[in-house]
Amino acid sequence: MRTKKETRRQKIIETAAQIFRENGFERTSMSEIATRLGGSKGTLYSYFRSKEDLFGEVVTQRADAYMNDILSQSMDGADVADTLRTLGEKILCVMFSSEFVTINRNVLAEAGTSDIGRVFYERGPLKVLKRLAAILESWMREGKLREADPVVVAKQLIALLEAEVRLPILLGVLDVDTDVEVAPIVGRALDVFVRAYVLPA
Repeated sequence: MRTKKETRRQKIIETAAQIFRENGFERTSMSEIATRLGGSKGTLYSYFRSKEDLFGEVVTQRADAYMNDILSQSMDGADVADTLRTLGEKILCVMFSSEFVTINRNVLAEAGTSDIGRVFYERGPLKVLKRLAAILESWMREGKLREADPVVVAKQLIALLEAEVRLPILLGVLDVDTDVEVAPIVGRALDVFVRAYVLPA
């Protein structure tokens, strides 16, 4: 059961997440977050040292939620190709969700002028990469995948999955809700990955 302080902290994070989505990182102020919450900036700073720190916690919680969804199925004894297909579809559904695309656009807009790019990478994409690399490494130990650096292999897998559509989506050329069919994209990406790394049973 959450304490009153923990409940308040979570309310701050949820409110900030909504405002970041609406305004972007740069145009969101701690004053606006405090006003929306009905409190003071002093209260916010008693929970979070800076706007970057608060944004980092928003990203961390969303990354954890995404990973829990992606890894909700058991990996033990599963067929590698089938599991990769399920994982790939879940990863792309997360990457191309409206919320995640908005976060990426906000971060890219600010990455050259603040530390927010590093914060986002370490608390979001890097966590996803490490979890995926751990899965691939376990399959390598079981003789299901060719031996290689699991982090590099995870990067290659993610790159294959997003290669066709990531940039068009970030630039607004494709609409995530209407223009993207995940299954065929995953199928084409895994055709390349399986040929490179999956060993015969």
